[in-house]
Amino acid sequence: MAGHIQQNRGMKARALVLGLFVTCLAPAAIAQDRFATAGRFAVGVERAFGYASTTTKIETDLQPGNVNYESDTTRTQFDFLARGTVKSPFVAPRVGFDYFVIDGLSIGGALGYYSTEYDGDETRGNNKTDIVKEEDSGWLVAPRVGYCFMFTDMVGIWPRGGFTYASGKEERSPPVGVDQKLEANVLDLTIEGMLVISPLPHAGFMVGPTLEFPLSGSGELDQGNASQDLDDIKVTTLALQAGVFAWF
Repeated sequence: MAGHIQQNRGMKARALVLGLFVTCLAPAAIAQDRFATAGRFAVGVERAFGYASTTTKIETDLQPGNVNYESDTTRTQFDFLARGTVKSPFVAPRVGFDYFVIDGLSIGGALGYYSTEYDGDETRGNNKTDIVKEEDSGWLVAPRVGYCFMFTDMVGIWPRGGFTYASGKEERSPPVGVDQKLEANVLDLTIEGMLVISPLPHAGFMVGPTLEFPLSGSGELDQGNASQDLDDIKVTTLALQAGVFAWF
């Protein structure tokens, strides 16, 4: 009888130890399967849609005559999978990569490329006229660091900061007049404040404000046989943009 009692006590003790072990292990297992933990890798399509306001300023001295020239334009747009332009490169969709070196802390970046061509003609009666021909192309690279804090398994905030270098070219060949080609290279400080929502296992979307603050920029404008250096180009973009991502 005493042997049976001792055996039952031993079984209860082992069951208690096993229960405590599972209880302690469960949060660790959940944490290991949570976004933004150490060793996680995220890849996504960023800035796929949203609203943006871009201001482009160009300053230079025109030759001959050393005449001061300034241009200031603002473009506002709401886009879904839209392309960028040489004067508005930061609104184009891009592919982002981020690796979490420790819980919350990420290092990564984004890459983007666009290329478009517009050409054609129109006929009125017996008169056929060429339409202006346009070719745009450009690319960007944006290294960054960030810190993601998850309030729950599904919702968190992910502020990120870094630099974006963008290079673009725009060519226009009007039916009347001279050909024009604009080349621009700009470097901006990039700040993002993303709200992360991950309703599905290893997938989700993010939305938040983005700011591109100009640090430097230059370019060249060719008109026919005349070429003009553009000494100072500044592109500022303030936007609310969203994208999707997967993590592993």
